[in-house]
Amino acid sequence: MTSTTNTFEKLISGFAYSPKSNSKRNNEEDSQNTLVQTKRVKVELPREVSNKSPRHGVHDYLKPGLDVVFCGINPGEMSAALGHHFANPVNHFWACLHQGGFTPTLLRPSEDATLPERFNLGMTNLVTRSTQTAAELSKSELQFGVPDFLAKIALYKPKIVCFVGMGIADNVLEWINTRSDSDGERKVKGKTKVKVPGPGLLPIKLVHSEEKAEEGKAESTLLYAVSSTSGRVVKYQKSDKIKQFQAVRALLDEINSGGSGVSLGLTPIQIVDLILP
Repeated sequence: MTSTTNTFEKLISGFAYSPKSNSKRNNEEDSQNTLVQTKRVKVELPREVSNKSPRHGVHDYLKPGLDVVFCGINPGEMSAALGHHFANPVNHFWACLHQGGFTPTLLRPSEDATLPERFNLGMTNLVTRSTQTAAELSKSELQFGVPDFLAKIALYKPKIVCFVGMGIADNVLEWINTRSDSDGERKVKGKTKVKVPGPGLLPIKLVHSEEKAEEGKAESTLLYAVSSTSGRVVKYQKSDKIKQFQAVRALLDEINSGGSGVSLGLTPIQIVDLILP
């Protein structure tokens, strides 16, 4: 167990905070001295992807023990240009966050760096490359983003991950479901639903401590999917999206109140089994 733990800690240490601030950030971001850009594991992408991957301008905002981490699919061109999450004015994310009960006022995209300290909320993306639309991302690029995402969740251990777009949850579940060790044997036992039928709680939970799991006191992260907040997505209206965020808020309130039935029926998966080679 000690050898496995050391290997795991060495692997995720690449995502720990660096004390150096980014000189390109604005003064407001620099004042958040506990929030700095996270390092990313270099992933070898197919040639057609890596040649079209410009450096993006959107940062993760994470710290240990967050209530909810919101995970987008990738930065849009406007978000990348402005350096802030969900910066397009037709995107409903910030309105959903406010009317969903997470912030007392409607925040501007430029306030994204303040989320961890002010509201105990975090921001990240599955893929770092910016595109005009998510449809420009290849399947392999989405799959390559999953180990990077899981390593961040293993390090920061939020209570809930909210995928802002059900296609993100589809890709994460598909990667988890096909995870194999070097001998070709699946590391994840049992079946996990690959296609997310609609907004709601996913059928698995990510367990962070094997010892606590054995004691029945598992420290875990629940996964929740909501529809994309992009204004281009018309299957769900803005009012529907707000209700989905309110459901995430209700789940968080139940967790914080000590609700024991929150994760009943969910398949527990040791996150260390997913990340270790």
